[in-house]
Amino acid sequence: MNWTHPAIRRLRESVDRGETNKQIAASMGVPPSTIRAARGRYGICRASGHRGSATIDPDTLRAEVEAGRSDYTIGAMYGLTRGGVRHARRRYGIPANPRQPSIVVHDVLAAMIADDKPDAACARHFRVSEQTIRNHRRSLGVVRPGRVEGWQGAPPIPDAKINLIRAAAVHGWSRKRLMSHFQLGPARLTRILAAP
Repeated sequence: MNWTHPAIRRLRESVDRGETNKQIAASMGVPPSTIRAARGRYGICRASGHRGSATIDPDTLRAEVEAGRSDYTIGAMYGLTRGGVRHARRRYGIPANPRQPSIVVHDVLAAMIADDKPDAACARHFRVSEQTIRNHRRSLGVVRPGRVEGWQGAPPIPDAKINLIRAAAVHGWSRKRLMSHFQLGPARLTRILAAP
């Protein structure tokens, strides 16, 4: 297709109306791949990001960013993807929030866990991810009761089975054979063999 100025303007208007590549291709009588290529070539993209037709105005976006919210959080609030928020920020010239140093004070975290605060609340308090909070909890040796966390959440092994595992190890079974036969992971097997 010959992309003349009127054709490019028509393409840009169709994208701004929220039409999909397939819809635009049908109205222009070309395959969708031609529309995708033209959009890439001429830099035509939606302000709302990759999915749907949700939008966010620049003033609202600027206020949310200045309030310290992440692209992911803003996207969840306004029905956008994280990439859509990032794209809108770039389009409107709004810089991202600088990453705050993740300072997790173990005494404060231990107090919050003792108060039965969920990991999400702890993460918001310290401005870090929930995974970071879980990592700090593990380094402190604090496990939430009733929560499944890796091997710690696995069902307990009966004493008779532990005795069998230790006896097989004494008789020369390899670690690989022990893990395969008793269906154990390497960390759990190490803990069983190292325990008194």
